[in-house]
Amino acid sequence: MNARKEPKCMSPARDVGTLVPESQPGSPISPLPSPSASLNGHYLGKTAQIVAACRATETGKPADAGKLHDPWAINFAGVAGMEILETIRKFSPGTAAALEGYVVERTLFLDGVLNETLAQPDMRQVVVAAVGGDARPYRIAFPQGTVLYEMDLPEVLRYRFTVFGRTQAKAACDLRSLGVDLSQDTWHHELMTAGFDPSKPSVWIVEGLLMYLTTNQCGRLIAKIGSLCQPGSLICGDLFTEEFVTYSQTKHVHNIWHDCGASRPDYYIEEPQMWFSKFDFGAHLKKCKDLGAGWGVEEKVNGVDFDVSLMEDSDQSPRPLFFKATKQAT
Repeated sequence: MNARKEPKCMSPARDVGTLVPESQPGSPISPLPSPSASLNGHYLGKTAQIVAACRATETGKPADAGKLHDPWAINFAGVAGMEILETIRKFSPGTAAALEGYVVERTLFLDGVLNETLAQPDMRQVVVAAVGGDARPYRIAFPQGTVLYEMDLPEVLRYRFTVFGRTQAKAACDLRSLGVDLSQDTWHHELMTAGFDPSKPSVWIVEGLLMYLTTNQCGRLIAKIGSLCQPGSLICGDLFTEEFVTYSQTKHVHNIWHDCGASRPDYYIEEPQMWFSKFDFGAHLKKCKDLGAGWGVEEKVNGVDFDVSLMEDSDQSPRPLFFKATKQAT
């Protein structure tokens, strides 16, 4: 990822495109035609579109079957994102099941942490790193006075503004958007300029990011976040371990993921609790459970697909981790 000089604070356009009515869980919805701002050819943006397609698929299930309701996801995914996910599903149902299960479980975990944290009366600063197609500013019922800072590469934000502008989505918080490169060490200046107050507690969502950064970049990022956090502030997100990244089924999924034009999430963190403690964070970890039928059944890997039958998966198999890390007093 390369640093770019862009406007420091960006605001969504609200006057473009066709309106999309608010949908109910399970209602049939289709993506709008591709907006004028495009992520075609941008591997990080394409990753965000496929992830949004996973959330859109869950949203489109019948109300009594779906676990997640994100009516904006399908428009961020666009036709391109939905078609890529369908291609994955046809070629490798197990890969699609693993991706969809992981994305939905991760979303629900982070929603729960965020809602629990916002119940604290002094927690009114939220920072979303690498926001991608995250619709939380529009679908979470934020307490009055909440300021949410969303950060991502400028080209991703431009696409995001176009999508959410076309649907006339209204943020349920004071939303401030920052076009920054989180792999660089200067993003915090933009955050401070936008009004972030490090003397007040905050909650940070680091979703689908650490596995795309080197160990050194991850360390610099968490160290910088820690320097901006009061004791009791919290980071939540997901990470991979070496055991998961080198697992045969993970390699299979990542190969297909990469073949579709998305970036390979091949970086990992060993001994995460000890790693977070180096930055004065106490971390609680949760193992992802829903990776689809067939995950963890090693003998089912045949180089094409692993979801050839509905077999009980193994809880002992390597899996991604969700984390909730609280800043400790020093």
